[in-house]
Amino acid sequence: MKMLIAIALATVLTAGSAMAQSGPAAPATTDPGVPLADVPLLGVAKVAPTCGGLTLSAPAYCVTAPLSEMSTVSDLYISHYEGQGWLAADGADNRIVMIRRLAGGGCEGLQIIAFYDTVLAPGPATPGYLGFATIPGNVCANSMTEAPAQ
Repeated sequence: MKMLIAIALATVLTAGSAMAQSGPAAPATTDPGVPLADVPLLGVAKVAPTCGGLTLSAPAYCVTAPLSEMSTVSDLYISHYEGQGWLAADGADNRIVMIRRLAGGGCEGLQIIAFYDTVLAPGPATPGYLGFATIPGNVCANSMTEAPAQ
């Protein structure tokens, strides 16, 4: 999973982004979550309070770094959260979903989304962004009803 964002970023640099100006898609939920609090600045990352001025479909706390550094910065953040007990659980394209078990049962979730402003030509110095947001609810809840034992 660590390579997920790195691969997505390499794809963005070589093939361009399929992401529209409106930003990355949020997970399928009726509640988009809230920006993740207490995100440290790791590596060359800097705070990006407006997420590059892009309109995101879910609220996020963003950091920025040049696209040439995004693979390294992404790995730093994934390692940071793994050190806090988060596990990489899922992901696709430019997003990784992490979960952490709660003491009372269930799990909390967070997502890290990698993106850049597609109006700009992608290059090593183009600003890339990582957006961090919680995923509401118990992300480990089994949505299927179990059949009663016979």
